[in-house]
Amino acid sequence: MIALAQKDPLIVAVSAAMPIGTGLTEFAGRFCDRFFDVGIAEEHALTMAAGMAAGGLKPVVAIYSTFLQRGYDQILHDICLQKLPVVLAIDRAGLVGDDGETHQGVYDMAFLSTMPNLTIYSPATQQELVHMLELAISRGEPAAVRYPRGSLMQAVSEQPVERGVWEEMLPITERTVIATGAMVALAIPVCRKLGVGLVNARTIQPLDEAMLERIKQTAKRVVVMEEGVDCLGLHVNAALSPISVVHMCVPNEPVSQASVAHQRQFCGLTAEALEQYLTEELA
Repeated sequence: MIALAQKDPLIVAVSAAMPIGTGLTEFAGRFCDRFFDVGIAEEHALTMAAGMAAGGLKPVVAIYSTFLQRGYDQILHDICLQKLPVVLAIDRAGLVGDDGETHQGVYDMAFLSTMPNLTIYSPATQQELVHMLELAISRGEPAAVRYPRGSLMQAVSEQPVERGVWEEMLPITERTVIATGAMVALAIPVCRKLGVGLVNARTIQPLDEAMLERIKQTAKRVVVMEEGVDCLGLHVNAALSPISVVHMCVPNEPVSQASVAHQRQFCGLTAEALEQYLTEELA
């Protein structure tokens, strides 16, 4: 973010009382006249960012996934319908461990995927996160980049990040996994062990229609992994019907405070569960 802001004086950052939690303290120190903390007022942060974008600035609004829910109306009416170039940097997307059940970032994919004109990026690696933020800002359109608490895995891909283009990490086979975000790291060793396909769904919206068509021509069972309530799985299921699609996601019930590992166990988002889905007989 700082590197991008050094190159482009139009980039500004907006926070809703969480500059430390969202990692914006250094940015605020370096660019004090380009950092805006509105306090605990997410709705105001989003509408203000829309006004900034309408005036020619390039706002990046960093908000926790759980708190972004408060601004649903502003995202829809003030940003997406106006097609304004506001980038939502969605922190704590996914299971959040000790932050507790009120802070689980498991709904953003589902409610943002209903928004028109919005691209939703879901990086699997730290390197993808950097490239996606830069791409989202450069395209000049409404965008969201979602990432978990802590760090993603470190890995460099030969395939550049593009809007609406997924990455085929392991060749598509009769049994193929489509994973997004932090779930990619969990899926890699299982897919390698079993010799099955693995696709990194880099964007939740739009879907990669060309990749889905390739999968439909080859796969007999697809497992979709996402660290949120059922969203990507529903869209993939509709696109691949009548192929068997297994939805590995967060259940639509509260997830209690615990370590991320225990929360994933509760949700069935484990390597063991994935291996079982991939090895059981097709109906």
